[in-house]
Amino acid sequence: NMLKDSNGEEITDSELEGWVRGFPGSVTLILDGHESQSFVDGGVLAQAFEKYDYTVLGGTLKNQESRLAQGKALSWFTYNLLEGILTREADSGYGDGVITARELYDYTFEIMEAENGDKNPEESQTPFLKEGSYADAVVYRYK
Repeated sequence: NMLKDSNGEEITDSELEGWVRGFPGSVTLILDGHESQSFVDGGVLAQAFEKYDYTVLGGTLKNQESRLAQGKALSWFTYNLLEGILTREADSGYGDGVITARELYDYTFEIMEAENGDKNPEESQTPFLKEGSYADAVVYRYK
């Protein structure tokens, strides 16, 4: 596995570590792509994610491919993540005006698992959450 940017260029472990190194405090990274989980479990990009206590939301588990949302130019994960924010449904019904990383994960997981249903595991797509110390930090604030 390798992480690529939007131009298709490979992103190395040290490059990614350099990008995230300077972020202070509560940081939530969102990764979307094939086998997203494999980038944060110490197997592929260990340096970037093991050094820092970041929360990471990912679009797929190991051995899963990212799929496009039907009729959309977005991945299924990104589409659901944005829907949760735009509709504010990811706010877990509390209506407190903030959406946290954990709430986004819970929302996308519920939607995507319902869609997975009885599908063959190779066709399923399940998001994941690597909880850093700040999984309850605000990702989106609204009023």
